[in-house]
Amino acid sequence: MAAALAAGEERGEPSPEEFVYGEEDFVLQPAGWDDPDSAPSRFDRALLAGWSDRMERGLFRYRLGPMPTRVLPGPVRLVAQLNGQRSAERRPPQPVRSLRDPFDPDSFNFTRLRPAELLLRLRRAGSQGPPPDPLLVAINASPLERGHVLLLPEPARRLERGGHRE
Repeated sequence: MAAALAAGEERGEPSPEEFVYGEEDFVLQPAGWDDPDSAPSRFDRALLAGWSDRMERGLFRYRLGPMPTRVLPGPVRLVAQLNGQRSAERRPPQPVRSLRDPFDPDSFNFTRLRPAELLLRLRRAGSQGPPPDPLLVAINASPLERGHVLLLPEPARRLERGGHRE
């Protein structure tokens, strides 16, 4: 991952913004980004600004447009959306034979993301210096919804699907 970041910087691509956070930088109660009664947190603003920039730069597999949306009845108020583009235009899933398959550096993995797909490098306020293995936020190139991102803890460790090595 560090090599990908360095290669991107050599090509003039910006490295992900370092986002130093504290608990106050997140909305702890669920609310919609388009909800006029709730202000987005500092994290939401940084995430959406980077996400929208990447959409304008054409880094997604498709341009996300309006989708049929319904709020489902019930106390939780779940939202259902139909995103036909994701099923038609996303990268085909890789076959998984076992959760214990060995790591394959030639298959898709998060160390192969383009540097421009990385939005934020997260660091907790009060911690000294950058973490040894960064916690990154990257776009999902086949988004379900506006702002759909991936949280990548320690991508350089190249953990197998099962999360451990044998």
